[in-house]
Amino acid sequence: MRAFRRKATDQTPAIDFDYDAHELRISGESWLEDAAKFWIPVLNSVREYADKAASENITVDVQLSYLNTGSFKAMVQLCRSLEEAAKRGNTVLFNWRYRKDDEMARGYGEDLEASVRTTALCIRFEEEAL
Repeated sequence: MRAFRRKATDQTPAIDFDYDAHELRISGESWLEDAAKFWIPVLNSVREYADKAASENITVDVQLSYLNTGSFKAMVQLCRSLEEAAKRGNTVLFNWRYRKDDEMARGYGEDLEASVRTTALCIRFEEEAL
């Protein structure tokens, strides 16, 4: 199985991208001072995958309780890559998950949705029980 994985730390989210299953999961918090150092390999992995994907059903599950400005910009770039994949005939299901009591996390997703503004990629919000 081909995959791109990073374990979560106290400043970085967990990344689990299973290329064969066409599933990307991002969870945790992103407090990085040098966000690019962490996110560039992740974004490159997504771009390389998206460039080769053809008529796939791609699922993205994101559950970030905190992300700083640099990490937010990386999420916008992630969405742009997924948008391109969708425009090339792939189906992309992007789930923004957040705990029921975490309005800040929901707000990050809403800000991301407003920043991306595309019909090719729809961000679906999923509230999870406590």
